Amino acid sequence: YTISDVSLDLLKEMKPHYIKIENDYLQDVDNRSDAEMALNAILTITDSLGIDLIATRIETEAQRQALVAKNINCFQGHGIAGIAPLED
Repeated sequence: YTISDVSLDLLKEMKPHYIKIENDYLQDVDNRSDAEMALNAILTITDSLGIDLIATRIETEAQRQALVAKNINCFQGHGIAGIAPLED
């Protein structure tokens, strides 16, 4: 995937309410400066465009707390809520 003016313009045009970010981009954020820089760049873009960021595949409270410290407050994953049956 490449980021270009086209993909950034598409974000502005589409005006999504949220973007989901996979756990692969969130792992080791506290231990790897390149991962932290990438996440900070994504947060800067989404914040400036008024787009919420949803962190997916969050499995532990420690992961959730690390993301809350980065002002990410929307999550999905078994650590948040396990699989539940659909209600009619």
